[in-house]
Amino acid sequence: MSFIGNRPDSFGYSSTSYDHFSGTGSQTVYTLTRSVSANADIFVTVNNVPQDPGVAYYVTNLNTLTFTSAPSSVANNIVVVYRNFVQTGLALGANTVTSFTIAPGAVQAYQISSVSNTSITGNIISSQITSVANTQITGNITSGQITSVANTQLTGLITSAQLAPFGTLSATAFSGPINGTIGATTPATGVFTTSTSNSFIPNSSSIPTNGVYLPATNAVGIATNSTARFQVNASGIITKPYQPAFFATGNQGSVTITQSSNIPFNSLNAAFAGSNRNSGYNTSTYAYTAPVSGLYYFYAQFYMSSAGSLAWLKNDSQLAFQDIALWTFYAPSGVTQISGGTMIVELSAGDYVSTRVRSGNGDVTGYMGHSCFLGYLIG
Repeated sequence: MSFIGNRPDSFGYSSTSYDHFSGTGSQTVYTLTRSVSANADIFVTVNNVPQDPGVAYYVTNLNTLTFTSAPSSVANNIVVVYRNFVQTGLALGANTVTSFTIAPGAVQAYQISSVSNTSITGNIISSQITSVANTQITGNITSGQITSVANTQLTGLITSAQLAPFGTLSATAFSGPINGTIGATTPATGVFTTSTSNSFIPNSSSIPTNGVYLPATNAVGIATNSTARFQVNASGIITKPYQPAFFATGNQGSVTITQSSNIPFNSLNAAFAGSNRNSGYNTSTYAYTAPVSGLYYFYAQFYMSSAGSLAWLKNDSQLAFQDIALWTFYAPSGVTQISGGTMIVELSAGDYVSTRVRSGNGDVTGYMGHSCFLGYLIG
């Protein structure tokens, strides 16, 4: 009799039989007494509950039964009924299975125990990778193995140890901007390099919306809200055009200031550029309000023609040391003199500073034309 395929007498036939196994609560692999070629060639129950072929269990090497989770520890609670009558299975020849003979979705993650770096050729696209834990990739991934990574495909932190195999990351290593976190620092959008002269610095003199830029040769600038806020030139000179500062004078001529009243510096000196940066000085209350928290420097002078005692105030409370005002001048009768004082004080945003005639020391007369009040943020 003619036939196609293997000789019929090469198969062994037997009536349906079964195996019993006892679960241990941890064992997942059992050896079948008969060879089978497909998961559905056996009917498996655990504790009298039918198991789903290819989901709850699978068969490899013709007689190895593997459960995806260990059956409970019960004597003879695993029953395997053989559905096929063929005892001798057909083993596929080496290198006979191609990607065209495997149905989509037929290979599950638990069925792949190890893949060497020579086992995969071609490209793996992002849609083929749904999840990779940080313990599932060992060894190095070279730059030649990664052709494109979208900014939505990397989450979490990339450590320096994970970037080491790439060597120096030049401007061509990333085609788009870097947005996100490297370590605990969020870098500016732009070119990423490991060069000490250009680390995290865009190679452009244009002012960015927010970030670092190169305003000139060997110079560095920082911008926020599309405005240059800070620059260091090639000589190391630092400019801060928005540093809080003020310079106030008075235009009243001769004045008499009653005790417990602020010295009336009612005019901003227009001859000095930036005489009230950030609009912190108020020409009606004669006080300066700090726009940000920090350490501030102040200087004031008053052209006095009578004896008196003046003081610095913070939030309307006198600043003193051992009950001695920081700024005091007692002028003999008929003698005029410019009395001045400086102060460095820590302020919180919203705190205000003024100068005042101390209470209990009488009124003070003087000339505002030779008087001034100024200050600025140190840092």
